[in-house]
Amino acid sequence: MDLQTYIQRKKTRNTEEESRWAALRTLCPRCLRPESACFCRIIQPFNTRTRFIFLMHPLEARKEKNGTGRLAHLCLQNSEIRVGTDFSSDLILEALIHSPDRVPLLLYPGPQSTPLPSFPWKEKLADEKTPCIFLPDGTWALAKKIFARNPILQTLPRIALNPSQSSQFFIKRQPRLDCLSTIETVYQYLEECRRLGIETIQKEHALLLDVFRRMVNFQLACAEDPNREGYRRDSCPRPRTTRIKHHSRSPIIF
Repeated sequence: MDLQTYIQRKKTRNTEEESRWAALRTLCPRCLRPESACFCRIIQPFNTRTRFIFLMHPLEARKEKNGTGRLAHLCLQNSEIRVGTDFSSDLILEALIHSPDRVPLLLYPGPQSTPLPSFPWKEKLADEKTPCIFLPDGTWALAKKIFARNPILQTLPRIALNPSQSSQFFIKRQPRLDCLSTIETVYQYLEECRRLGIETIQKEHALLLDVFRRMVNFQLACAEDPNREGYRRDSCPRPRTTRIKHHSRSPIIF
């Protein structure tokens, strides 16, 4: 093969490879996931009495395509995402916290958190007030940084869940058995509030777990396919469970 033919063939291969990668990484503008892994077609947002504010760390917003906070937001009509680490000058956040019609609460674990069923809901929600739940969103380490850097969050009443089962986020490491992903946390919160009569939803919130499980199953299928293009792997193949643990991060837990 002469040099000119070799160069031409190499250019052709490079062009084909670039086109293949472009198709793989075309992102959905709504969920920011690759179109091949987009679940927007099955998401039918539902309304809740509770207002959810996801305080998303910038690293989570930029890099994490399996972030369940964004998926939860897409499922919830009454929700929004605020990206940052320091919210001291966030006027929207401040207005929500000081709104006379809302009861601001931080959904975050710890010894100072009140178990959700023990919180004085009847007293706090008098005069038709509505709950406004703030959730730090990122890895467990990033969530702790958001909490530590925002004194205004530390002043809010804190509530915590008592999960009935461990997280099903198998593609992520869990720091504790009672730790949940953001979307699982929202589901558990709504389920408990439905039982307490705070929320009037019926089964709409099942969408949260449906989308979550589809995402997890998709990632597991990718991990099980050693020939899948674009999957990060070492030169020596490893069993699926080992590969997943090697590449995982601790999730945000509330």
